[in-house]
Amino acid sequence: MSVKLVYLYDPISREYLGEYESQESPLEPGHYLIPDASTPSKPMVPDEGYLAAYRNGAWVQVKDIRGTWYDSEGVAQEVVSLLDKVDPSWTRETVKKLDYSQLRVLEYPPVTDYLDAVVKGDKEALDKYIADCKAVKEKYPKPIGN
Repeated sequence: MSVKLVYLYDPISREYLGEYESQESPLEPGHYLIPDASTPSKPMVPDEGYLAAYRNGAWVQVKDIRGTWYDSEGVAQEVVSLLDKVDPSWTRETVKKLDYSQLRVLEYPPVTDYLDAVVKGDKEALDKYIADCKAVKEKYPKPIGN
């Protein structure tokens, strides 16, 4: 018995699934048992970030949107099908919002400035360090109730 190579695709999303060796019909020599959602047409090798899908009788490249996306609050959203919708505001990169204390740490002056002022007895440098710290605290206030 001979075989004929066909290419399978998902019947709903139309995404390429793989190749399949269809068998010749034992009842009808010369005819092959070809599964639904398959075609004898070989798909192209898609570009990076794309995949092959069988649409309107031909293989086309479609953007591969499957995987983890993050909404504007940094909450992960799983996209498992080409048919899923991806909100335009979602991104592939996690968006982690920093709280006030993390933002303060990024902007406080170096503690070495404080230590240097203390060791030297430099009241002016010490006052400047304290003023700079207070400015950061005002810029990123502690939320009420914390």
